[in-house]
Amino acid sequence: MKKIPFVRLELSRRPLYKSKNTEEITKSSTCIVILPDFCKGCEICVEFCPKDILKMSEELNTRSYHFPYIISLKTEDCSQCRLCERLCPDLAIFLVEKNVE
Repeated sequence: MKKIPFVRLELSRRPLYKSKNTEEITKSSTCIVILPDFCKGCEICVEFCPKDILKMSEELNTRSYHFPYIISLKTEDCSQCRLCERLCPDLAIFLVEKNVE
């Protein structure tokens, strides 16, 4: 009987559009992108961030919800665990791999 090799697929989200309303922080190989207009203000990303780098803004998006932003003093503390990306029900926050050449 022939063994079939297991192949792990690498899936990642890509931005649906390049908006002027995105907030990015940059690290060596990835950057966090927040799409405020996709957010419904559930605060899941803020509650579950292990490094506490996210906070809800006082501003409202086009859907009249408060959206998260990255605390500028803690940007280097991000461990890039992708927990915010995995838990967001609206796909409003994700990490994007940069093309390092």
